[in-house]
Amino acid sequence: MTSPPPRALSARVGIVLLVVAGLSWGTSGVLGTLLVRASGLPFLSVAAYRILVGGLLLTGFALAGRRFRPPRTRAGILRIALLGGASAVFQLAFFSAVGAVGVSVATLVAIGSAPVFVLVVDLATGRQRLHPRLVAALACTAAGLALFMGTPPAGIDPAEALLGCGLAVVAGAAFASISLLGARPHPDFDDVTGTALAFGLGGLVVLVVAAASGGPIAFAPTPASVALVLLLGLIPSAVAYFAYLTGLKAHSSTTGVLVSLLEPVTGAVLAAVVLGERLPPAGLVGAGLLLAAVALVAWPPRGSAREVDAAGAGLGEGDQLGVGVPEVACTSPAWIAHTTPVWASAASRRGQVWSRMVRSATAGENPRSSSSRTAASGDGASVFAAPHSRPIARACAAESGDSSRWAATALTSST
Repeated sequence: MTSPPPRALSARVGIVLLVVAGLSWGTSGVLGTLLVRASGLPFLSVAAYRILVGGLLLTGFALAGRRFRPPRTRAGILRIALLGGASAVFQLAFFSAVGAVGVSVATLVAIGSAPVFVLVVDLATGRQRLHPRLVAALACTAAGLALFMGTPPAGIDPAEALLGCGLAVVAGAAFASISLLGARPHPDFDDVTGTALAFGLGGLVVLVVAAASGGPIAFAPTPASVALVLLLGLIPSAVAYFAYLTGLKAHSSTTGVLVSLLEPVTGAVLAAVVLGERLPPAGLVGAGLLLAAVALVAWPPRGSAREVDAAGAGLGEGDQLGVGVPEVACTSPAWIAHTTPVWASAASRRGQVWSRMVRSATAGENPRSSSSRTAASGDGASVFAAPHSRPIARACAAESGDSSRWAATALTSST
């Protein structure tokens, strides 16, 4: 008997996971700095320990839950290789930038540039549409980063500062690549297995580079240093990336990278509390603008459509902001699966709501034929789906073994 697939992740749970990821990443700077002080390791070695320990923790979690499934296809192996390579590039570029321009500038340039890369790709591929709230969020991001960054540390050579900022931009591109790759689940493995294997591969690459750079890799273990290594591998690595990649199942990569702007805000607060660093007034205003940007994408206005990206349906930020209808379900004699919440209403500028049924499919009919433009009744289940969701309906029917009995109705909005 074929078991139904897992329930699609709701938009609300997805946002919570993305927020958890941003807050967890914010601990990396403080934990890394404390580990450097406690162990005497260089930042590159700390980066290697961070993702290697994170990968080991995720592997143990997957094995304990019997979820560890290594990829067996070329596509799955390629996905792991790309994720591992992007993770290694991010760690190497980011911590090299930290050594050149400092933690604050490197973090803000890297995290601030990632949404730009993701937005360009999503716009080019049609997965993202610009909306007033998104434009406002990007404007808040740009202004907040400019204020939050403040004045670069004194005494840095201009050429070195340019190199450091360039490396931070490379780190931002690598993080954007992780977001874009992680936004689409792969059938070969789940998020835990994929992240664990990618961390293991990326950690080995960073470890080799750290050893080749001549810096020490081993350190004399103490209770404090061992605890910091475990915390660095657990919170900003295993927990953060697992929460982030899982949250991307319900939201677009643009939303993910914008919510990740919680990282520099969290890092600044922790640095002030733990390390005694002071945030200037301009930085406080900038932090507020970053939080406003996160709020704009995390909490859409009341009554708008929620963004759902169920099993790679390709729904983008526009669907969250009220221009798509992100629901899909399948029906068969055995089970009804893959149904997600939907609020399918869109208001025109004059305040009217225009909704119409445009496509459906009934038993044995071609969903593209004119005769199928009626609501499907079948065995009592009616299904509403955006055009993006038709592939999922067909996949559900194929999974159930009854491809002749599926119903899908597309509900679109006209203005």
